[in-house]
Amino acid sequence: MGEPSETEPWGWQLDGHHLVINYFVLGDQVVMSPVFMGSEPIRAEGGKF
Repeated sequence: MGEPSETEPWGWQLDGHHLVINYFVLGDQVVMSPVFMGSEPIRAEGGKF
């Protein structure tokens, strides 16, 4: 998103089926948000939980 710059905000995104990471950069500040890490539902056939 935008062009890498030392003075203007810019960022990049890693996007996949169960992963989304957004990085935003402004000067020496870096924010990694929002982030989504998902998984397939699992069904437990036995045990306490």
